Amino acid sequence: AEVMAPEKTSTVRVKLDGSSLELTADNPDLGVAHQEIEVNYDGDPLVAGFNARYLIEVLEAMDTNQVYLEFQGELDPCVLRPVDGPAYLGVVMPMRI
Repeated sequence: AEVMAPEKTSTVRVKLDGSSLELTADNPDLGVAHQEIEVNYDGDPLVAGFNARYLIEVLEAMDTNQVYLEFQGELDPCVLRPVDGPAYLGVVMPMRI
């Protein structure tokens, strides 16, 4: 989705609802990229926007294939940490979408 995110903002829309996480990026020149991932999520439905580059930087720094995403709300910071231990903690601020 980062490749498809608009150059100026690199915004990726994250939607959590039930057992799915949807990532969507819309670039007027290239079209829309959409990826859906099965997750374990039991909170209220949530839609937030993030800078794709910041998310990628945090995820690349983790040596794991599974991460916890901790949300308090759509405009609150998102905390990312590896499932297999607290060796690394990343915080990404959302963007208004």
